[in-house]
Amino acid sequence: MDVATATDRVVYDQGFYAVLDYEPEGIYLFAVGYADAPNSGLWRLDTQARSLQQIVSQQTVDYVGGGASWYGDLAPGDQPPASLSNPLARAFFKDRLLRLDLKTHAVSPWFRRPGKEVRAIGVDGLGHPIVTVSSPTDAGTSTSEELWLVTGPELGNQIYAGPGSNSPGFVGFGTPLADSQRLWFGSKKGVYLYTPDKKFQMVSTAVGEVGGRCS
Repeated sequence: MDVATATDRVVYDQGFYAVLDYEPEGIYLFAVGYADAPNSGLWRLDTQARSLQQIVSQQTVDYVGGGASWYGDLAPGDQPPASLSNPLARAFFKDRLLRLDLKTHAVSPWFRRPGKEVRAIGVDGLGHPIVTVSSPTDAGTSTSEELWLVTGPELGNQIYAGPGSNSPGFVGFGTPLADSQRLWFGSKKGVYLYTPDKKFQMVSTAVGEVGGRCS
């Protein structure tokens, strides 16, 4: 869609894809499996050439931003927590965050919490990942929730710690919005703001996602 001219055109119409990120070099997509077909990884769509290129074939991607694709795995030598007995839940458990450089395709580990589930939900204005850490259960809920700003490999600041999704006090943070040096988070409880002085506070009781100047 061209907003200036109010025209649109089809740039690609094959397969099922979820849009993850818009960058000058193209649109990053995740190929979603359907029926019995598995997910088939991260792709980049060149809207001018109308061509699609596979970047990586791993079946899960948490977030794309800051020049990288962020995804998780179970670190070598680690085990899922004893609280998980369901084979499927154990198979998909991830306690480590990995960074895939979108230009070089080099992969490096950035954050690990043995026995906890980790997931990137966004990036700050400098491209550092924002990570949720939870204690999962077989029921698909969690008993705790943490929020971290990871500024480098194994370098992180804990922003928040509280109850998990099995508690009425669960906050449930959504994808943050970077604003200068600040971070805005929508959640199930309201809008939260994180500032450079490491203060984290609720600034509104309006629930939902933060988008642009709105929640």
